[in-house]
Amino acid sequence: MKDLEVPVMSALLNDEQIATLTKGNIHRWVVPQPENGQELEYPIIRVIEIDNYDGHYADNKATISEIPIQIDLWVQGDPSELQNLIDQNMKALHLTRIGVSSRYEPDTGAMRKIFRYKGQVSL
Repeated sequence: MKDLEVPVMSALLNDEQIATLTKGNIHRWVVPQPENGQELEYPIIRVIEIDNYDGHYADNKATISEIPIQIDLWVQGDPSELQNLIDQNMKALHLTRIGVSSRYEPDTGAMRKIFRYKGQVSL
């Protein structure tokens, strides 16, 4: 089984504009909570694999893994620049965007953009 989280994380961390805008605040699986009453620093990006299943078979053997990935972006302000940079990076990895939704989080004042992409990895 192969995963796409590592290449996705690498692409985001190695993009100079994303790294600058987020100050490297890019996480896999879990966003660490601040200690001692400190506040979260925005923007935040989180990458998580949603599923990983076999697809396309030849001679009763899977030849491809289908892997949906979710990328969460939390911002206080306009998400346009970061969301476009994220999308460009995912397209460069040949991932297909399968959905985007937005949620306002009133307790933090942050906008959460939820991106879902799907990729295929040869086995």
